[in-house]
Amino acid sequence: MRRPVIFFLSWRQLKFTTYVFIILVIVIFVYRIGWELARQVFYPLWPRVIVIDPGHGGIDGGANCPGFLEKEINLAIALKLRQELEQQGVKVIMTREEDKALQDEAKRYTSRHRQDLTSRIEIIENYRPDLFVSIHVNANPRRPQTSGPMVFYNRRIPAAAQLATLVQQKLNEAAVEEGGKPHQARPAEYYLLRHSSYPGLIIETGFMTNTRERELLKQEAYQKRLAGQIAAGIYAYFLQQDIPVPEPTATKTTLAADGPGLQVYFPTADGEKLVAVSLPGEVKTWAQPHISKELVRLLVEQLLAGPPQQGLEPVFVPDTRLLGVEIDNGIAVLNFSTAAVPTAGGSYQEQLAFRALTETVCSVPGINGVKVLINGQERETFGEHLDLTRVLTPIKPKLKVAIVIDDLAGSNRGLEEMLALRRPLTLAIMPKLDLTRPTAEKVHRLGYQVFLHLPMEPEKGKKSWLGPGAVTADMTPAQVRQTVLEDLADVPYASGMNNHMGSKITRRKDLMYEVLRVAKEKNLIYLDSRTTEDTVVPVLARELNMTVLERSVFLDDINSVTAIKKQIRELARVCRQNGEAIAIGHVGVTGPNLAKALREMVPWLEEQGIELVYVADLWSERSRR
Repeated sequence: MRRPVIFFLSWRQLKFTTYVFIILVIVIFVYRIGWELARQVFYPLWPRVIVIDPGHGGIDGGANCPGFLEKEINLAIALKLRQELEQQGVKVIMTREEDKALQDEAKRYTSRHRQDLTSRIEIIENYRPDLFVSIHVNANPRRPQTSGPMVFYNRRIPAAAQLATLVQQKLNEAAVEEGGKPHQARPAEYYLLRHSSYPGLIIETGFMTNTRERELLKQEAYQKRLAGQIAAGIYAYFLQQDIPVPEPTATKTTLAADGPGLQVYFPTADGEKLVAVSLPGEVKTWAQPHISKELVRLLVEQLLAGPPQQGLEPVFVPDTRLLGVEIDNGIAVLNFSTAAVPTAGGSYQEQLAFRALTETVCSVPGINGVKVLINGQERETFGEHLDLTRVLTPIKPKLKVAIVIDDLAGSNRGLEEMLALRRPLTLAIMPKLDLTRPTAEKVHRLGYQVFLHLPMEPEKGKKSWLGPGAVTADMTPAQVRQTVLEDLADVPYASGMNNHMGSKITRRKDLMYEVLRVAKEKNLIYLDSRTTEDTVVPVLARELNMTVLERSVFLDDINSVTAIKKQIRELARVCRQNGEAIAIGHVGVTGPNLAKALREMVPWLEEQGIELVYVADLWSERSRR
């Protein structure tokens, strides 16, 4: 048996080997850290997976008119979006990269639309993406002036609401720059959304029926702009993806005790909202507290007959007939004739029609949803959009609160703690300070709404407290206008403004007229901080025919956590009373205590059914009223 060979290292050799090993470990460590830093800088969304679905294709051209095919626009924008996302490290899956239909991929269904939609859903489910986006173009032939991108999501997937809100905000920026109208993200019952397991969006990039927007959608530069904004919204979503978004709960519409009785809902002529029309007096005798098939039939037939007054639009084509009504465990099963189709329009029009039907039928006590049949058979979808395989339920309006944080860039104490809440906050930034631009860039990149916090002279106090860029009482209206424009230019991404102090200026009609005129010209939100009860802002807003908002509650007049929590409870009370409310707090001296109070009380607000939103969300809703 051979003896084992034993090697001995000298002390010098041992030191050399140890040094080599340490250097090797350091090199590996630096390499890994360097790769991670490089990945975060150059590929911040790696290894996310996103499915992009250009709507329609092949034989299905989508919405069209001479010189315009929706399927072509959808594909062009989708390919540009792929490029934007791949540059950030996303693995992108396309449902189609050329002009082809997908119905041949799922031949087990007889309906071409069902085959096509099933193929798209199977692609999404097979790749198990972080999210998916389906690109479309909208149409509203009855209201051709309607414009602006619209984002729809499945309200049953909580993360989808957050994603939709952020993407809608980014698209609104592009729309407003081109003279279009901003919108809010909306839940919808689209087939693709309801049958997918992952957070997804239907993005209607604009209205083909609007001449100006149709021409924009054909321009490559605008397509690229839209793609960039969608990508920016997705990026902001991944930064905030752990925001818990309360899932809206579907409940039946109830009637107020002193209300006018049962109601039928019709869309307004502009297609923006539904209006309730009370039934005639002789019909109200049907409004009994028990579930009644006859009552449901009566309401639907009133809906099919069309609106009884001007300014409202019919929901279904005139030949539509209701063949039967059944009630099954609180669900109204409605059997329509084959002519039961919404009046002319795109996917948005379909959604509005069936929402009117659902709200109308669910106004009957005890009815919680609607199931639609055609000639006694279940139908998958209308026009490849709305999903009719499931029960349709009304959307319950949510209580909404916007929280504005003032004084950013003056001092940012408490800001990081507030951002750690991962909730929508509107951040008002002081102009012309060293931290102004860096702060605006940072919070915009994180997906927060940016405001200009416009300094205005108060009744009491020194002008030196205001900082640079202030509006003062000794200025002429022309000087006020120039000051506001310069301040706005200094705060990038500002979508609105509110006053810092200003009890002296907000009393002055001549000076505030210029402030509001700038806001209206630039389609910016104006929030009156209401530092005086004698503010002239509401009067001027009526004269200028513009929507302004006002502060409901100051949170941190007293710098203690206990006092701030008391003000948050007052905010909830105001919200329950009015359906919405706006609070203002501050970074700086009160910042740490405000952040602590918010951290403790925001979950309580959400338990009360109150949703935190951006000021822009409240402004959009108010503007449509």
